[in-house]
Amino acid sequence: MERVIESPIGPIVAHASDRGIAALAFLGPSPRPSPPIAHSRKAERWLNALQAELEAYFSGATRELTVPIDVQGTPFQERVWQLVRAIPFAETRTYGEIALSAGAPRAARAVGAANGQNRVSLLIPCHRVVGHGGALTGYAWGIDKKRWLLEHEARAPYSSSPPEIANSRLLSTISRSSLPTLKKGNRLAATGTGSPVRGLRPL
Repeated sequence: MERVIESPIGPIVAHASDRGIAALAFLGPSPRPSPPIAHSRKAERWLNALQAELEAYFSGATRELTVPIDVQGTPFQERVWQLVRAIPFAETRTYGEIALSAGAPRAARAVGAANGQNRVSLLIPCHRVVGHGGALTGYAWGIDKKRWLLEHEARAPYSSSPPEIANSRLLSTISRSSLPTLKKGNRLAATGTGSPVRGLRPL
């Protein structure tokens, strides 16, 4: 099931399966292959929950996007996506830091390639991954959007607790036990005790 969601920096197209969000991307010059579309009530509920969370995120009412995702990749890609999803709101990590945390310290370019295959932008927040020295590089939807998202997060006056979201009982998150223990200063971007997201294996 597909839905176009408006945002301050352009429309976003989302696809959902029965298991969660299978694709999320800004409409623009870098199209992603469309995944199989599920026409079901469950997929529609995921899209409703996603739209509510994105509206809260862009309006400054929440810092957490917790709708479950349904993505698969190579073992290395999935490891990178887990680490990227664990980057705290309003913080950044370099490609080299992600590579080091993934156990492949010389694989910064491979981290960039894995980010390029991220099908669920914002839910796996690859805009928080930057080049050496904080350079804004490597965002499929354009550097202007990457800069806007980082500046939005840096200035947003969020409360310490996100508001309740419609269908919140449906929103599962990556479990704490399924993510790696990161260095001091890192914390999970998604909290809760839900089941691990399909396709992302524990490290």
